[in-house]
Amino acid sequence: MKKTQLILLIGLISVSMTGLIAIQAYWIRQSITVNQHYFDHRVYQSMRNLSQKLQDKETIYHVTREINSSDPDSIRSLYPNIVKDSLKNILLYANHLPRKSLKNEGLDPDSFKIMNDKLAEIQNNVITRKNLQERYIKKVQNKVVFIEKIIDKLISHHPKIEERIDTSKIQEEIRQELLTKAIHLPFEFCIRETTQEGKIVYQSGGYHPSHSSRIYTTNLFPEDILEKSYFLEIYFPSQSRYIFRSLGLTVIASFILSAVIIVIFSITIWIILRQKKISEIKNDFINNMTHELKTPISTLSLAAQMLSDKNIPSEKKNYDHLAKIIREETKRLSLQVEKVLQMAVFEKTQLKLKIKKVNIHAVLQNISENFHLQVSQRNGRITLDLKAQDPVIEGDEMHITNLFANLIDNALKYTAQDPEILITTRNIHRGIYVTVQDNGIGISKEEQKKIFEKFYRVPTGNIHTVKGFGLGLNYVKKIVDKHKGNIQVESEVGKGSTFKVFLPRELTTLN
Repeated sequence: MKKTQLILLIGLISVSMTGLIAIQAYWIRQSITVNQHYFDHRVYQSMRNLSQKLQDKETIYHVTREINSSDPDSIRSLYPNIVKDSLKNILLYANHLPRKSLKNEGLDPDSFKIMNDKLAEIQNNVITRKNLQERYIKKVQNKVVFIEKIIDKLISHHPKIEERIDTSKIQEEIRQELLTKAIHLPFEFCIRETTQEGKIVYQSGGYHPSHSSRIYTTNLFPEDILEKSYFLEIYFPSQSRYIFRSLGLTVIASFILSAVIIVIFSITIWIILRQKKISEIKNDFINNMTHELKTPISTLSLAAQMLSDKNIPSEKKNYDHLAKIIREETKRLSLQVEKVLQMAVFEKTQLKLKIKKVNIHAVLQNISENFHLQVSQRNGRITLDLKAQDPVIEGDEMHITNLFANLIDNALKYTAQDPEILITTRNIHRGIYVTVQDNGIGISKEEQKKIFEKFYRVPTGNIHTVKGFGLGLNYVKKIVDKHKGNIQVESEVGKGSTFKVFLPRELTTLN
């Protein structure tokens, strides 16, 4: 994948992920806002209901008090016996009827008596409209006077707040009103003469308004006239947690989903970058392998041409020399191929160690002799400081030999000046420490984290100035791990490197 394509892909994924998370955050915020508004509505509704109940209670108190303090006759006058008074008036009216008009009609006394009885019966069941209107007007006038007295008392009376509400019960009344709106939160409250800066006339034990950013306020007696107002203030210490918890699984699921998306995105980007890096390393490996194999192949090809060239007399052909060249180059080619094959085996199958007693000092001395010629040609030297009293351990001799050979080979490769290699050993109670120190170009802190990765090679300015496949230290690390040991590196750019290898004396478990 090209760099521009990779950047475009990462950009698109980043924008998509950011957009998705932003949308989730927006909906969560909207949900919190809606829940907050709903909570506010219920609180204010509860406070208004409480205020209305207090006003109704106060009005009933004044009405009852006025009734109890009024003249009983005046109270009864509000509800007169309309039927009784009306019948009385009707009888008076009947006694004044002009009887002689009946006689003029030619009726006898008996007829008059019958009609008079009938009329009396009718009069007993009739209430004149005039008298009914008069009684109703009288009732209304009495009621108006009564109500005017009560209103006058409500306006002119200026009681203290303690006389208007029962402070010992107000907290419970507030709680009951909140419960009717399904609000079960603990709360604190106070009653002020005016809002905010007004004097507090009563408050709950834990009232500290600075502990909350949201305070609910309502007028306890909004219909008061010409009187100072009293305001009820309420806040809920745990309101924020309640609003957040009210969203329940929605918020939790959103957070989990967002976290999963971020993790998946990060892993995806990491895999893409790692695959790109591996692709680059493999390409470098192929280039280096081609370069490494090309030299021995060219040498073998040249030797074969000399042997087959009939223009060169047989006596001038140095068969021993050509045979030596062919043998060395073939061995070199075989070693390179074997190293690659070994790493392939490590990847696919589990390495089987051939455990036996191995003398580390003997191994190091043998390797030192093998590298003596190469070091001498570069005006360098290998110094052995073998201080271990017990150099014998359990391990695979071939792999242990290759392990230290790789470390010494790297010391030679990455030393620009005359190589100085110091190899020391020392015992600890569980095994042996072997230190390989050089005066090479050194390794930066950042590169030290990667040197044991497969195909990784420390940059040297030109990838072909130092031969190899980037497999040496990876192989070393695997062999050390198989022997239950560990390897550490200490290095500073321009001041050389020191590799410290610990190998246990005995292998208790075998892989």
